[in-house]
Amino acid sequence: MNTVFIPAIRVMNHLRYPQKFLLIGILLLLPLLLLLSQYISATNAVIDFASKERLGLVYTGPLVKLYNDLLRQWSGQGEVGSTAENANPLQTISADVDQVNAVDAQLGVTLSVHSQWLALQSQAQTASANADRDVRYAALSRALRLLIIQVGNNSNLILDSDIDTYYLMDNLINKLPELADQVTTISTSAGTRILGQSDRARLTILSSMARFSLESSQRSYNYALNYNPALNTQLQAGVSSYVQTISAALDRIDSFNTLLANRAALSANWL
Repeated sequence: MNTVFIPAIRVMNHLRYPQKFLLIGILLLLPLLLLLSQYISATNAVIDFASKERLGLVYTGPLVKLYNDLLRQWSGQGEVGSTAENANPLQTISADVDQVNAVDAQLGVTLSVHSQWLALQSQAQTASANADRDVRYAALSRALRLLIIQVGNNSNLILDSDIDTYYLMDNLINKLPELADQVTTISTSAGTRILGQSDRARLTILSSMARFSLESSQRSYNYALNYNPALNTQLQAGVSSYVQTISAALDRIDSFNTLLANRAALSANWL
């Protein structure tokens, strides 16, 4: 063991005291510099991650608004707002598209979604020639939802390491648009036209799918709120109201569907 330290001892014996202190200081400083460099690297990675998330939020905002306005027009509910907006929902959607265009010009290439947004606009122009209104809106809503998901993935929004942020972003980008699409499809299917047996069966399936999506969304909110109880004061009331509203609407749809089935059965018995 002593032979290992012999070279170091000889070097120290040939050095003067200031040189010895300098050499010891350098040896002690090297691990500190290594730790400091690792800390700075990790901090920069966190900053870059958060910066990309911020860009994703900036891009997602106009996309979600366009998606919601499109679904409102599809379901025939119109835009919630002033009378002028309600009178011309297409003008509202056109303004939404302009906002997305402006954001895409700044961030589309950075988030690698510029070509997808251009393809979606091309698809919208092609779909406008489709006489089937439901087919047209269904195709556009799915394309928009896929674009929202892609922005969320490319900007790290869904990949956030914090449990509460992860589930909230997953709800915003994945679950809520899917649930909105299902509810709008149900609203459109349960219109004023007479529903046949196959229509009622489809309505039952759509209602079950929407209930599953609602439960999945509520579970994600519960995960986030349990992990970060401070969010309860900000979100709990809104989440409870949203769950109750959607559940009540689905209950009415199921009651309506059951009523139609009973009427059909009664008519068949009389014939």
